Amino acid sequence: KRETAICVACAAASVPAGKMIRLYPQAVQREKDIQELREQLQQRQVQNQEQVSKLTEAAVHIDDLHRQLQTSEQEQDELLYEHGQACEITHGLRKTTDSAFKVRSDLTDQLLNSQ
Repeated sequence: KRETAICVACAAASVPAGKMIRLYPQAVQREKDIQELREQLQQRQVQNQEQVSKLTEAAVHIDDLHRQLQTSEQEQDELLYEHGQACEITHGLRKTTDSAFKVRSDLTDQLLNSQ
């Protein structure tokens, strides 16, 4: 089709036969160049689709990691809160135990003094 179009175009433009022979290889080369560029474009589009797919998978993985991090941070906060409460309870029990030992000691002293 292209050869015919070139020949008809040359004939219509009254291009001398020798000049048409010189133009034809250039037209064929340009057509090959265009086809090569189309193939490169197609390959790049395939590569881009593969990269988009990988990036989408990575984004999903990042989202999963983000959710796991949030869950871990929540658990850590809960554990820190529980630890704080446990420390307060322990402190209170120590005071109570210290008071009980002091009362016991005072009662023991009073009992010894009263005898």
